[in-house]
Amino acid sequence: MEFCGVLFRSGAPADVAGVRPGDVIRAADDFLFDSLDDLDVWVENHRPGDRVNLVIGERVVPAVLRAKRYAPS
Repeated sequence: MEFCGVLFRSGAPADVAGVRPGDVIRAADDFLFDSLDDLDVWVENHRPGDRVNLVIGERVVPAVLRAKRYAPS
C-alpha cells in the first residue's frame, strides 16, 4: 500500500485546527497531497477565512484557514 500526504510538525496554525504532531494531512477538500509542492499549490489557491475539510489519516477535520506562515528551516 502506498501512502501519500504531508507530515505535520507542531508549531503551525494547523495546531488550532486539531492537527497533531505526526499526523499526515492526506487531502484538503478533494485535493490530494503527494508532496509539499502540492500543499503549496493548494494553499496559494485559497485565502484566509476559507473553510475547508482536512483529511488526516481516516479523520476529516474542519478548519478555517489563517494567513500563511513559513516555518524556519
